[in-house]
Amino acid sequence: MARRFLRRKKRTIHRIEVDGSGGVGSDSSNLIRRFTNNPVSIGTYITYEDSVATGGLFTVNKSGIYSITSNLTSTVNSNVNTITLNQTDLTDSPSTHTAIPLSEKLVETTHPVADLPYAASWVGFLDAGDIIRVAVSNSADTSNAGFFKFAIQYIGD
Repeated sequence: MARRFLRRKKRTIHRIEVDGSGGVGSDSSNLIRRFTNNPVSIGTYITYEDSVATGGLFTVNKSGIYSITSNLTSTVNSNVNTITLNQTDLTDSPSTHTAIPLSEKLVETTHPVADLPYAASWVGFLDAGDIIRVAVSNSADTSNAGFFKFAIQYIGD
């Protein structure tokens, strides 16, 4: 009896990781986080752009299922971080829980106590052209030594 071996489909990785705190966008009362480091940028399905004016944004270049994770240790009590989808008003604060429309929120975390780590993750379908951002409730927290890491990765169709 001949053995049959399944061939694994060769996959290309499409992933971006950023970390560090680069403040927020400088336009008016912009609350979109910027990042200081981009240690991993593999593939072409996701693009990261950093704007001094409007903050950091991730553009989805291919429709499919994506995984998004963020980890944060905040030095500010009651800080709220929201991962948004196609956020229309970049000055909306997640801290009110109503300022950013629910349709634009993928996941939100509230940090009730300073210096304790917390994380958020989301997995789901994104369309080509979708824009992912990280909105913060306290712009003062974005320049501290707190740990922040964000990753987005294409999983499949």
